[in-house]
Order: sequence, then C-alpha cells, then structure tokens
Amino acid sequence: MHAMTRQLVTALVAIALAVPFSGQLAGQQAKTSVLILPAIGSAPETGLQFGGLVMQVKRPVTGRPSINQAYVLFTAKHQFQLTLEHDGWTTGDTWRHYAKIDLLDFPMPYFGIGADAPEAAEEWFTARTEQVLGKVQRRLAGAWYGMAVARVVHTAIRDAEPGGAVAAGTLRGFEGGTLVQPGVGAMYDTRDDVIGTERGRFLEASFAVADRALGSDFGTNRTLIDGRAYRRIGPGVVATQAYVELNSGAPSFDQMSLVGSSRVLRGYTKGRYRDRALAAAQVEWRAPIAGKWRYALFGGVGAIGSSPSDLGSVTLPTYGAGIRFRPIKGERSSLRLDYARGRDGSSGLYIAIDEAF
Repeated sequence: MHAMTRQLVTALVAIALAVPFSGQLAGQQAKTSVLILPAIGSAPETGLQFGGLVMQVKRPVTGRPSINQAYVLFTAKHQFQLTLEHDGWTTGDTWRHYAKIDLLDFPMPYFGIGADAPEAAEEWFTARTEQVLGKVQRRLAGAWYGMAVARVVHTAIRDAEPGGAVAAGTLRGFEGGTLVQPGVGAMYDTRDDVIGTERGRFLEASFAVADRALGSDFGTNRTLIDGRAYRRIGPGVVATQAYVELNSGAPSFDQMSLVGSSRVLRGYTKGRYRDRALAAAQVEWRAPIAGKWRYALFGGVGAIGSSPSDLGSVTLPTYGAGIRFRPIKGERSSLRLDYARGRDGSSGLYIAIDEAF
C-alpha cells in the first residue's frame, strides 16, 4: 500500500476508535470532558508507530477552559516521543499558566541552511531532546496580558550519516548541547474560545535571551510574533494568521527556525528548510459538513532567510484541505486530518488534535 494511502487509512481508523472512548464528567462548578485516542501510523524513517493521547478539558461556568494533555508514541525502530502539556486559567481569566514537557528521540532531516538548500543534500540524524517550556501571563488591562516565559532544551545528536555535514562536525551544535532561554512578552486576546475559535483576535509577542552566564551553551536571542484573527461568515469561519520567528546571535543548527509542521507551513517535511528567520501568513476556511464532521480549506505563503532583510528572496507557498471530527458533544476540540502541498511537489499528511491556529 502506498505510504500516503496507508496514513490516510490509519487516520480514519484512529478517528473511529476515538468515538467510544470519549465522554463527559459533569460537576457542579465545572464540566470535565475526557478524550482517549489510540495513535497508530507509519513512516519510512520510523516503521510502525503506535501510542495514545489522553486529553482533559475542564470548562468552568464562566471563563476560559483549562486543558491537560498527555501524548506518547513508540516506533518499531525504538524511537520515542512523550509530550505532557498543561494550559490553565484562573477565575476571571486573571492568570494563565502554561507548561509543556517534551521528550523526543526521533530522526530529523538536514538539507543545509537557507532557502536555496538543495534536495540532493538530504541527510538524516537522530536528535534526543528534552525540552521544558513555561509561560505565566497576568491580565494588565482589558484584553492585554503581561508575560514571563522560559525555555530549557537539552539535545544530544547521534546516528548522523557518515560523510554528511552533521557528522563532519562543522555545524554549530553538531554534538548537541543545552539552551537556557528566559524572556518576557505580551498577549492580547479577545477570542470567544481558546479551542476552535470562531470570533475575536489574538496577538502574542515575546523576546527571549540565551547566554552562557545563564547556563546556556549557546548565545542566541529569539523573537516570536503570532497574530491571528477570526470571523464568522455564514455557516463557516475565516481564520487568518501572521507568524514571525527570528533567531539572532549564534543559534545551534537544530534550534534554528524550521519550515514544515502541522501548524505553520503545512506541506513541507519538517527541517526541509532552516535558517535564522522565518515569516509566514496563512488563511483557512472552516465550515460544518454534518453532525460532528467539518471541513477546512487553507492556503498561505512563507519565507526563510538569514535575517529579516533576507526574507522574501524565495517564497514557500502552501495549500490544502482537511476534515475535522468533534468527538465530545458541546466541545469544539477536534481530531484533524490535513493534506497539504508546497513548493517543488512537496506534500504532507497531518494527523493532529485541534486546529492549526
């Protein structure tokens, strides 16, 4: 069976299996919904993939819901991923506290640095990564929040292809290392719901610094800007996003901005393009089909470069379509299956939880 067909069948089986495992636990002060989803898949670099997801949504009578997730994945080639995520809001949405822990032992491609990295330069390595990301946000006035953020990443690089650029030891961070990056930022948030947003605006901007004096092996600054807008039109929703990621100083090659994920610039293998600066814009139309089923059409464009002034020399288009299934009655949380295409015939099939943005 072709790899794309196999992944599509796997996604539909996973959605079907999720239905009997979803449920709701209602309390006097809050409603708690729980989703348990088996995860099955395959890819050429990993072989068979299997694992599961547990997601809990605790929705108070008023205010934003708190979400807890645990995701684990194993592969036939002894690779592993564990993700624990918490997104909590206090009464009145005064405080938001967010934490995410990732343990990864997975293969990654390397084609070179820059938008002109050739397809023929493809090589693979394995990154064993432990990452902790934390945010604390406090309402300042109206929809504005102040933010403190910190990220700690430890990576060990192994199994680099002999004769390749990673194995040659010429790249910064070719052996891995530790990144310690605290920062500050601000958020503006008028979304009607943090899950499956249909109305409102969102803007989050942060600036983080890594320095050897903080215990980091790399001295690099990181700027993130994520702006979104949502509007209902007839039965559907138009969602737009502008995303910017800038790395200055001396980032390691594995911590540069990477093109290709289930959320930004779908349609490219993650790591196909990497550099210090990334900018992307995308728009998505989301509408119901029948019952718990929905569909989405999306498109966008991105650019990657060594600096903000270098962006735009090569554009990276993306377009595609997907289906959504909402297993929990009364909740907008969904299982997502997207197929996207990009430049030079690249494509990707994505199985994920909730909308891309």
